[in-house]
Amino acid sequence: MSSIDSALNSLAAVTLEDVVGIPPVRQSVWLSRGVSLGWGVFAIASGLVFARTTSGVLETINLIGSVFYGPVLAVFTLGVLASGVSGNLPLVGLAVGLAANLALGRFAPGVSWLWWNPFGFLVSCGVTLGLARSPLASSLPAGRAARPPCSWRHS
Repeated sequence: MSSIDSALNSLAAVTLEDVVGIPPVRQSVWLSRGVSLGWGVFAIASGLVFARTTSGVLETINLIGSVFYGPVLAVFTLGVLASGVSGNLPLVGLAVGLAANLALGRFAPGVSWLWWNPFGFLVSCGVTLGLARSPLASSLPAGRAARPPCSWRHS
């Protein structure tokens, strides 16, 4: 029980602070509880949907993860190695990589889900780097400025 409530609390905190942008001092207890309840309902619904799959639990988890692993790795790799890529461009590449992996799974069922990782990585990197070099990059919004994750200072 403590693992489940910790996970739901973390999901609610990330949702409210990082996604929605409400600082912790402005969050009400009832709002946090409502978001936690929403994540709990989502987890239960997901469990019921995935309980009907015919493959094993580990294969199902890896199949679902393979949709995300390559594109997320591309975002981190570009963040470290590509100095000219910033703003929302990696997020656009991430979204296109996710869509490409989902399309690959839907329209090319003969391709093993193990290949979705490098495919999504290459598509995300290609789209992000292609956009970074195009004149379209200047028309995209720059996104929010980075802020430190906590209030304490490094000494």
